[in-house]
Amino acid sequence: MSVIVSGSGKVLKHAKIVLVFWGAGWANSPAISAEEMAGVFSGILATPYMSKMGQYNGICNATIIRMALDTSKEFTEQYHNTPVFHQSELENMIAAHIEDGVVPGPGIDPDVFYMVVSEISVVCRETADEEAAGFHQSFTHGGSKVHYAWVSNSGSLTSGNMVPKTFVHELVEGCSDPEVDSFKRGSDGHEIGDLCEDQFRTMQNIKTLNAPGGIVVQPYFSDVDDACVLPTAYSVKSWGRFRNADLTKGLRPFLPAGGSLRSLLACGNTQPPAGFRISISQEENAFGGLLVVDGEQFTPGKSVFLGINHLPNKTVTITRFATVHPDGTFRYIEDFRCTSTNPADLATDVSITAIDTATGNLISATTSSRIFVCRPALN
Repeated sequence: MSVIVSGSGKVLKHAKIVLVFWGAGWANSPAISAEEMAGVFSGILATPYMSKMGQYNGICNATIIRMALDTSKEFTEQYHNTPVFHQSELENMIAAHIEDGVVPGPGIDPDVFYMVVSEISVVCRETADEEAAGFHQSFTHGGSKVHYAWVSNSGSLTSGNMVPKTFVHELVEGCSDPEVDSFKRGSDGHEIGDLCEDQFRTMQNIKTLNAPGGIVVQPYFSDVDDACVLPTAYSVKSWGRFRNADLTKGLRPFLPAGGSLRSLLACGNTQPPAGFRISISQEENAFGGLLVVDGEQFTPGKSVFLGINHLPNKTVTITRFATVHPDGTFRYIEDFRCTSTNPADLATDVSITAIDTATGNLISATTSSRIFVCRPALN
């Protein structure tokens, strides 16, 4: 028996996330920096976390397309000795940055999703009595719908209202119910994040200085499983079920030419062209090493999201973007400068996930041998 009922509203099938870190506190050397949080979020999106969202009208992996920092806001208003903002202020801030070009407008893609992370210990006045750690909503600006979410900042990646947990909660609900008229539980109207709100899971492969044992998130409700899920692998069976695909003849008819099985299962977007690929190489230098990523047959003139992960995970995924040349190629070079004296840091395996932000097509590669990324400090 189905628990979740589909309303008449839209979903964000290929959410293009614009991250906005809001508040003067971000300029005051916070314990968890905006860069660290962005790395955590991109690390989550590089996993199969969203792979069971396909049951909700074909939602696939979201991608981060822009990161912005707004340190102009001082949260001077107080409510019960806690700094607050009003929902209208948040909406006005997003609209102003669309106007001044700091962030792309919703006109570039109907699935643009603005996710605003406030400075530490700030709450929304309209939801303060409910002790809400976040919310998602929409408003109209310039004739287009602006879909957005607020993610509170507890200052923790692992306890309390930990930031990654709130991020994924608003992500899955913002994608499946962006205008609050789509997927909900029929009996009480709760959304797919609400149904699993009190469950916590550790993602041990996403580590940072502030989460050495892994970040903590929550699962989301899967109607087909009638359970809260946190997928750790892509399922061919689930993919076929969500898309009513006949798998009796195998996957060959569905595989993207030149793409990967993971690309197919993660997004199910337009098949990438033949030759869609990335390759990884290295060059040593006096300070450490250069990691070189080359890509072919990406969308000309658009951008590529790159998730760079050291294996075993010595760091959280590093988030980078590259611009695609008119011939569909890109080259990205990361200069690893390191002063470690630990011999174990001399080399590592490196995994790269590249996402064509214009199409959502995803492909991954891992170095075939251990790659030089760090040289001991010289005396």
